[in-house]
Amino acid sequence: MTDTDTAQRTPFVLHELTPPRFDADDAAGIKAQLDQEGFACIADCLNLEELDHARDLLWNHLEGTECPQMTQGDRWDGSGTTSAHGCMATVMA
Repeated sequence: MTDTDTAQRTPFVLHELTPPRFDADDAAGIKAQLDQEGFACIADCLNLEELDHARDLLWNHLEGTECPQMTQGDRWDGSGTTSAHGCMATVMA
């Protein structure tokens, strides 16, 4: 049995993730997290109106209306992203 055969039989399970949250002034921690994981969570950086807007942008993005490459199956490898840290970084910017 090859590694490929094993990988095909093992179901993908997406586990819950609780990433670290960084203070907005922790530039070094945020950068390190972005470099390592490709995303960073910044605590208490939005007011309620900004949070609602960010959620709307996120859902528009996930539904493919803000970031067309997300609807193109061959672009999930990251080749269609528009920043060093992926398309999500541009949606939330």
